[in-house]
Amino acid sequence: MSDHQDRVAINKIRKGVTCVICCHNSAKRLPPTLKHLSEQEVQLECPWEVLVIDNCSNDDTTQVALKIWEEKPAAPMRIVRESQLGLTHARSRGFSEARFEYVSFVDDDNWVNHDWVSRVYEIMQQNTNIGACGGYNEAAFESTPPIWFDHFKGCYAVGPQSAKAGQIESRDCLWGAGLTVRKSAWLQLLANGFQYRTIDRYGEELSSGGDTELVLALRLNDWELWYDPELRLRHFIPISRLQLSYLRSLRRAIGAAGVLVEPYRIAYKMESQTPTSRLRSNWLLKCIGAFFRLLYYQLRARLNCCISKKKLEDEDFWSLYSELTIGRLNLLTRARGNIEKSFEEVRRLSTTAPRDNF
Repeated sequence: MSDHQDRVAINKIRKGVTCVICCHNSAKRLPPTLKHLSEQEVQLECPWEVLVIDNCSNDDTTQVALKIWEEKPAAPMRIVRESQLGLTHARSRGFSEARFEYVSFVDDDNWVNHDWVSRVYEIMQQNTNIGACGGYNEAAFESTPPIWFDHFKGCYAVGPQSAKAGQIESRDCLWGAGLTVRKSAWLQLLANGFQYRTIDRYGEELSSGGDTELVLALRLNDWELWYDPELRLRHFIPISRLQLSYLRSLRRAIGAAGVLVEPYRIAYKMESQTPTSRLRSNWLLKCIGAFFRLLYYQLRARLNCCISKKKLEDEDFWSLYSELTIGRLNLLTRARGNIEKSFEEVRRLSTTAPRDNF
């Protein structure tokens, strides 16, 4: 397709909201998620739809979705099967299938407020420079949360995403739970050659980072990120995710993903390749830095135990901090030779296909 045809196709994208639910064996989690969507209070001038992406489910996800939605069909629903396993594939399919400009990713365990669709529409309509927006995510617990949860709630996509409402300047990412992206901004990324480097959720595996990579790529292409604390959802957290073993695995996955998305952060902060930026992308220096950080966390954990005269407990915060660095080191040992290459590839994302064409 020519550049002219690309622009014509993009200009035909209707203003409205597509709520995308990416599912993998989601039959048990979907009912409350869909029921909250069915309670939306949406004005007539805001067209919207629900798009369920069935990502290689082997349970009754499709049948459950159809049954629940038939009880109160608040908007058109479509179910599309994505045969490539992985959340990044499901999200990409969601973008390609979405009929509206504002693509709002609602996870299968996200219970959105009754004004979610209307508020998403209002936010994205008011400023055409917004590439992605997010809101305030509350936790809905299946059981009483452990004492450490509030300290690590960001790992669960819970809490505020910025210190104040409006354009996000002090941080560089938004969570995938409740993330809304402008479809034309996504198409610009593809025109620039964007390809995911992260794996993100892969079946039951706790790989991570796809949402962060997408948002950083948008920022690198001069799109604004936006936070609205009145845009709210409840993130359901079952007992199985409140175990320390789950938190440790989750933090290791986040640490590994940090290595893959770091080239975006470096490219965004460094307009040209300076000696400093070259040092920051050096594989050996990254390994050395991660090793000493891990050593520091482990020493702090043992020192705390000596002071309190207790054994090294699993819930020791310093011990949990170290899991992020362990994940980082694990990935770095497998990524030798690719760090500097990734840095150059990411920098090129911002040098083609100016936004004016979209």
